Amino acid sequence: WNQASGPKNWLVSELAEGDTAPGAEPEGGDLHCIDNFAHEHSTAPLLWQVAKRLKLQHRLRLHLDDARAFVEESDLSFDFVWLDGLLDFAPPKKGDVAAGIDDFLSLLWPRLMPGALVLLHSTLTNAAVRGWLDKIGERTGPWGRPGAVLSLLEPHKKFQNSVTLLQFRPEGYAEPIYSKLP
Repeated sequence: WNQASGPKNWLVSELAEGDTAPGAEPEGGDLHCIDNFAHEHSTAPLLWQVAKRLKLQHRLRLHLDDARAFVEESDLSFDFVWLDGLLDFAPPKKGDVAAGIDDFLSLLWPRLMPGALVLLHSTLTNAAVRGWLDKIGERTGPWGRPGAVLSLLEPHKKFQNSVTLLQFRPEGYAEPIYSKLP
């Protein structure tokens, strides 16, 4: 955990000692980061340093665990989930990548709050996951179909260079309206 020599976050380095980022203190809620530290150059331990510098460490819960095991064992519900290393916790079932992803989302989907977002990393330029994503609108499987899908490419990277956001919209869900004019 002592990675004091690690890279500095540009946002954190701009803060004066003792300050917190404007609007950074949420009304309730915690950030649960689940990482198995399987990758040699994991940056997850830096989260604690950033949270501490922002004075938000009381909101951070860092779990040394596998994402699938964490979801199975906890009773938490989620409003945002970032799934990095998708094939680590959603491995192919009998060689079928789509079945592995669907299996994990079937576990996660019932735990999402209405309007929750699920971000999947490395979806557009990875042939195996892209095949699953291309058919997402046709999905009627056990986890259903997302209410909204947005994929973004990170063109400055050659590998693991995209993300896809899925929104959970249960029956009758609608985003709130906060104003009359744009």
